[in-house]
Amino acid sequence: EKCKAITMDFAKTFYFATLFQPEDQRKSVYAIYAWCRTLDEIVDAVGAANDSTHESTLASLEDSLAMRRARLDLMWMPADASNLSSRELDLGDAAPEEVALADTIRRVPGLEPAPFQDMIQGMRADVARDVRYATFAELYTYCYRVAGTVALMTLPVL
Repeated sequence: EKCKAITMDFAKTFYFATLFQPEDQRKSVYAIYAWCRTLDEIVDAVGAANDSTHESTLASLEDSLAMRRARLDLMWMPADASNLSSRELDLGDAAPEEVALADTIRRVPGLEPAPFQDMIQGMRADVARDVRYATFAELYTYCYRVAGTVALMTLPVL
């Protein structure tokens, strides 16, 4: 329900489109969107920090992104009897959107880790102040990481 609320609050037309999907697909799309949106909110907090706190906030962001990347990697571990219980324990303090994403990863065939990992890399680039891309290729990579990845994440769900 938390993922649904995030999607409804921040992406009204996107949310409306999901109403025409079967419930399982809707839940998966909500989980993916909420996970991406939460990453963006974390990064936006760094951008809003004033100059005197920017460095400490940036270090905190790196810690948060590293933790989320570690949890993401854990989500992609094969679920079998030998590691399922430990994986659930490690995700025990995860945010609701991370738990929902882990469920989506287990349920939806065809999801790949690369777009999710690339999104985290894109969020790191979002933190830099006054960035100018020297080449179109650099700009393209940034756009892929912060936007194109969402399509690659949701395509297997549809």
